[in-house]
Amino acid sequence: IFLLIMNFALGISTILTVSFQGSFKYSGIFIYGVAIYAFFKILFAIINISKAHGSQNYLELAYRSVNLVDGAFSLFAFQTALLNKFLQNEEFPLANLLTGALVVIFALSLSVFMLIKAKREINSMY
Repeated sequence: IFLLIMNFALGISTILTVSFQGSFKYSGIFIYGVAIYAFFKILFAIINISKAHGSQNYLELAYRSVNLVDGAFSLFAFQTALLNKFLQNEEFPLANLLTGALVVIFALSLSVFMLIKAKREINSMY
């Protein structure tokens, strides 16, 4: 349920970023640090969720899923900053719209999948 609430906030953030053609702005060499952070965040989130996937600890799986969504949003933030830094004079709302929509759909799908899985587990216990 927390992931659904987080998805709502993520959707609002994405809509505002695309509607107002906003972007995350980083100066100078700092953008490369953001790139490293975003890629390592998503890499470790994928590794950790694959480790927790076979576990029966659903709290750990939920925590790892939130980290995966956080990593996906980090990639979205990096993509908007990268387009802003290197394509300064061009408009790029379509790329931001597609990436943001994919992140929101991914987060929504993951949260619905987790809710369905939890309901099946609860039903199988009784």
